[in-house]
Amino acid sequence: MIISPTGQRSLIVYDRQVPDTPIATVEFDQQEADQVAGLLHSRPLAERLAAVEQRLESLLQDVRD
Repeated sequence: MIISPTGQRSLIVYDRQVPDTPIATVEFDQQEADQVAGLLHSRPLAERLAAVEQRLESLLQDVRD
């Protein structure tokens, strides 16, 4: 997903045989781009948030000690 300086969101598809050659560009509005980004994440948001909270708690504990 590429976001241009104007805010346009595009997904560029490259040729498998010639990886440097784009074969298609799909443009998205902000909501569509957010949905695609959500689908591409490897873990659900709740799991990622829990991991961040655990890391933050660990850092805070280190500061307290």
